[in-house]
Amino acid sequence: MKEFFQIIPYLTCRRILNLFAYSLSIILSKVFRRPVLMNHPYGISIESAATCNFSCAECPLTERKTRRTNTFMSCDTFQQTLSTLMPGTFYLNLYFQGEPLLDPKIDERITVAKKKKLFVSISTNGSLLNKKMATKLIDSGLDKIIISIDATTAKTYEQYRIGGDFDLLMENLDTLVQLKKKKKSKKPLIEAQMLVFAFNEEEIPAFKTIMKEKGANIIRYKSPQFYSAKNAGKDMSNIAKFQRYKKDSDGNVIIENKTQGICKRLWHTILVSSDGVVPICCYDKDVKHPMGDISKQTLGEIWKGKSYMQFRQNYLKGKSANICLNCAK
Repeated sequence: MKEFFQIIPYLTCRRILNLFAYSLSIILSKVFRRPVLMNHPYGISIESAATCNFSCAECPLTERKTRRTNTFMSCDTFQQTLSTLMPGTFYLNLYFQGEPLLDPKIDERITVAKKKKLFVSISTNGSLLNKKMATKLIDSGLDKIIISIDATTAKTYEQYRIGGDFDLLMENLDTLVQLKKKKKSKKPLIEAQMLVFAFNEEEIPAFKTIMKEKGANIIRYKSPQFYSAKNAGKDMSNIAKFQRYKKDSDGNVIIENKTQGICKRLWHTILVSSDGVVPICCYDKDVKHPMGDISKQTLGEIWKGKSYMQFRQNYLKGKSANICLNCAK
């Protein structure tokens, strides 16, 4: 709810009409079983950095399963992306696979994006969120920061966030909260995020209490994505609502599931990787399904292009790509 009120100032009449067009497109696409697209994406994700300073388990970056032609998005590609934004787009996720705070120009990119009247959000492991960085982010006008915390103790934290320092993370979180108070700034909203595994699920109650005391505005629990059925069988939460995968009659985890209904992501968000190529969605980590290239086309041309429309058509007909089988939608 707090985020909703922060978003309201960005909703111009045109953007509100686009949201109605999006809803109508979803309804008509379901009814006719063919892609009806009357709207622009209301969200866009831009990958400013395709590198990370952690080695988290199951991460495609850690396992070298992502390939990009560059580590950081060039200024030209970033400017070209923003210059072809569609009028209905108002929400920018300035991250994808990498750690955005490794980008030396991250605060400058946020400032530029804010001039486009965008709600800007980043997701970070928080290890680089020292006083200097926190000051830059607050001054840039960043609207929201998602911090992956995942635990209440160092021992639990280091089981997944390999390369991280829990005590440093807590210190950085305190620094950000204190600086916001000092500057009398309501932004950025701080979202403390916890990926729920079997080994940290007992810390859920304490996590909520501690994060509230720390000053987090939003506390969110999410189910992690697995690429290995063996790892999923070992680490997937025992709490039903955090189990994104089913088990067979022998108790083995099935990490590929049949898709059902409609994937709304294909109608509401477009993504640009660090090298300017547009993958189908955030589950296309290695861009195996390129929809276009920002250096050759505008976002609008890609969004309504043949590749995108065919993918939507295939999805509605039940001909989903492999990446869709490991998606919780």
